[in-house]
Amino acid sequence: SSSSWAPPRRVSLDVFGEDGDMEPANALWQFLLLRASVQARLSSFRPALADAEELISLQPTCAEGYYWQSVALQGLGRGQEALEALMSGLEFDPENSVFRQAFTSLFEEISSASEGQPWAIGSHRHVD
Repeated sequence: SSSSWAPPRRVSLDVFGEDGDMEPANALWQFLLLRASVQARLSSFRPALADAEELISLQPTCAEGYYWQSVALQGLGRGQEALEALMSGLEFDPENSVFRQAFTSLFEEISSASEGQPWAIGSHRHVD
């Protein structure tokens, strides 16, 4: 017997807008943002960092990309770079209270950890 049912021509999650017509590039950066945040929350910092950096390359003015880059860098023990990423995020969203609080907390943490180590703050010394 034949049925009138047919598979949908287009499957859309409709998470990016009611019309479902988001450009692929926008869908990609939204996906990267979501995945970076989930990975960071799961302490998968290297993949989170990779997604955040790809997001930043696609959307250089997306403050959230810099925030998740900072979270990932902190998780990897790279506090100075994390602070710099937060500063970049604050350039694009200076009134964001979450970013401001994260910046203050991280700055204080780095400052207290670096007492007696004058090279730690303001240094761009990276160990490979």
